[in-house]
Formats: sequence, C-alpha cells, structure tokens
Amino acid sequence: MGTKGSFLKFKADIWPVTTICIGLLLSLLPFIFQGPSMLMLASVGVGFRILVPIHQHYHSHLSTFRSEIGNFIYDIILSLTGGNLTALWKVHHGLGHHVEYLDQKKDLEGNLRFGTNIKARRFVFTVLGDFLSLYDSLKFLNGFSKTIQKKYRGDILRQFGIQIMLFAVLFLISWKLTLLIFIVPNLFLRWAVFWFSYGQHDELPMTGVYDSSTTRFHLNFILLNVGLHTAHHEKPGLHWSLLPKRTKEILPLIDPVCLTKRFGKVL
Repeated sequence: MGTKGSFLKFKADIWPVTTICIGLLLSLLPFIFQGPSMLMLASVGVGFRILVPIHQHYHSHLSTFRSEIGNFIYDIILSLTGGNLTALWKVHHGLGHHVEYLDQKKDLEGNLRFGTNIKARRFVFTVLGDFLSLYDSLKFLNGFSKTIQKKYRGDILRQFGIQIMLFAVLFLISWKLTLLIFIVPNLFLRWAVFWFSYGQHDELPMTGVYDSSTTRFHLNFILLNVGLHTAHHEKPGLHWSLLPKRTKEILPLIDPVCLTKRFGKVL
C-alpha cells in the first residue's frame, strides 16, 4: 500500500532500499578502513546488492520516492551498486522492451535479436545485449520526438557522467578495490539482467500478454515478486508488492505453458 507522509510511495520499499543502502555502505568500508575484516564486510555488502537490478527495474517503471531529489540520489546509489543507469532502464526496457517484446527480433531485449541458429544463444544474448545497451538506447531514441530525445538522452548522459566521476574517485583511492568490490560484481549483476530476462520469454507462443511471459511462484518473497512476470507485462507501472494480487486475478487467463509451478499458497 502507498504511504502518506513518507518519502517512499510504498512502505514495502523500505526493506529493499535499506538492504541496498547497507550494501553500498559495507562495500565502501575498505576504501576508508584497512583490514581483512573490512573486506569480509564488503563481501557481505556485495551479496546485499543482488537486489539492485530487480529493484532498479521496478524503480524505472514507478519511481520509489515521492521527491525528485530522493529519486535522484537513489539513481546514483543504484548506478554505483549495480552498474546500470535508471535512465537507461527507462529507454531500453520501458520504451523498448515493453512495447516491442512480442517481436523478439525487433525488441532490444528480444531473445532472437542476435540470431536463431547460433551456439550458446543465451550467453551471446547476455553479453552482447549488455555491451550494446548504451549505444542501443541512444540510437533507439532517434525514433522519438526531439523533446523526448532531449529529455532521455540528457538523463542518460547526466547519470553516466556522475557514475564515471564517482568510480574515478574510487579508482584514485584504490583501483584494485574498485575492480574487486564494484566493477567486477557490477558486471555480473548487469549480465544477470539479460540472463534472467531471456528465461522470462523464451520459447513461448508470444501472441499476446497472457502467453508471452513466464509466471514463477518460487523465491518471490525474497526477489520482489520478479517471477510474476505476466502480471508485470500486463501492468508495467503496478508496484511490485501488488503483483501477487494481480497474478491471482488473471491466473485463469495465463496460458498454462507460462506457469512454471502450480499455483498455491504463495499468493
């Protein structure tokens, strides 16, 4: 439910935001204090950051905070802890994937975009999709009005500039720690976005919203209902905490091939 008189739009976001912020603080400790214990705490922080791609995905559809400054600061935190830019999510995923996902060759995140008869297609999709995401997003905006191009390109370049600047500061403190604690983990988190996205649409009929996305019923409590992907594509702006209720309502409409586990007490 929404929260009145709070910085957050939904109180359910308290725990993912807190987890991610703690993950950032723990990750920064070795840059301030030396010692093996600091590295151990940083490794815990990296583990906390697993939630970043999931929550940033939802944040790009429906901003987490009521205030612009709150969302701006959170965008910076997410870019440091997960490597992706919220503005990139909005273009590549929101304007691209959610509009074109039924055509997997045209979709920027389409499983068949890089070919159908290639070896290790999921791996190729993951690596190339991530590598090309910035270029794809900037190019994709050519199809929109000058006003939209200016807004989104400005947001992408602004967030990218801040991200590069902050990573440069960390590099100056310790390039080894920056690679170990931020750059390498962030690369795997970025790849995870494409790897798991692939599984959410692969080998499905793709004729409409109810037969084009998987609906999984395990680990959703921990992973912010990311498995309830059919309901998310039906209502992309619906807050993640409301997806179980919506999934229950549309369950009779979902093609059985999209259901990966029997509907049960999870919802």
